[in-house]
Amino acid sequence: ASLSEKRVDDSGLKAKRRIVDLRDVVDTAIGFTRHAYPEHDIRVVDQLTAVITQADQELLVTAIGNVLDNACKYSPSTSPVTLTMTNAETMATVSVEDCGRGIAEGDISHIFEKYFRAGNSGGKTGAGVGLFLVNKILKMHDGDVLVKSKRNHGTTVTMRIPLKM
Repeated sequence: ASLSEKRVDDSGLKAKRRIVDLRDVVDTAIGFTRHAYPEHDIRVVDQLTAVITQADQELLVTAIGNVLDNACKYSPSTSPVTLTMTNAETMATVSVEDCGRGIAEGDISHIFEKYFRAGNSGGKTGAGVGLFLVNKILKMHDGDVLVKSKRNHGTTVTMRIPLKM
């Protein structure tokens, strides 16, 4: 579920939109994550009523996969990672909640910057482009991403994707 930074930074990059089922996007991202982190308990709460949108499936899989990867990477393997899908009339929401170390309040305003790594990464490997890519991909789809975190209590990343045909 990785996407090269070069591809996303390419100024000519356009989302290849087609009709997709958001459940398929989420299932694919979860499949990659479960393969990479078999010890994690990834729980899915599906409350979607409308799941069809026009989107670039590969890009959305990458965005959701990056968020799931971070949730697993920065939380104990014995703690659950919960992905919740909901929607209102025009917007689908995919939230990923973990019980990990959280993000320091001073770092939250920087997490979407390219190459930024939070001070409490704990020696975990990464290039600091994951959330940068997530934010860029959601904006390409006229959506957004919000992060709420509390140190030593976990993080919730909420991605909102317009449901449009």
